[in-house]
Amino acid sequence: NSGPSLDCSDGEQLELGPEFLGLSGVEALAQHVVPALPNLRILRMYCPFGALDAAAQQLFLLEVVPQATGLEELQLHVDLSQEAIGCLATVLPALKALRILDIRTGATVLECHARSVQTEALVRAIVDTPLQCLCLLGGVDLREHLDILGLEGADI
Repeated sequence: NSGPSLDCSDGEQLELGPEFLGLSGVEALAQHVVPALPNLRILRMYCPFGALDAAAQQLFLLEVVPQATGLEELQLHVDLSQEAIGCLATVLPALKALRILDIRTGATVLECHARSVQTEALVRAIVDTPLQCLCLLGGVDLREHLDILGLEGADI
């Protein structure tokens, strides 16, 4: 076994830990791992503490995630860069089966740009996605976006 181990029970669930940090790990995912999982429904990435660099984040969101066309659950426990948030906003509309979106980033990352163009784009993309469950932890202050979400006065 040369590469990092994958928890890939029955090809429907993929859990990625810190061993996939860096471009080479993400490139391997894009080229070899995800294409071999046509039934992938759950994708989880756990790379806390900003360990996944910005370039790898963008590659992951633009090259890996869109290949999982049947994805129902996407968990990103990653300190997402602003660019990555923009990438996520771009790919979300293509994930027609997505029902659960769980993003947990370091609070500092998103707080500094809660009103940024990218975050706003992400919120708009989320509104257009028929999610059953949404978790945004770490400074995506949705109160800033209640107008877009159509949730004025809602208890978030």
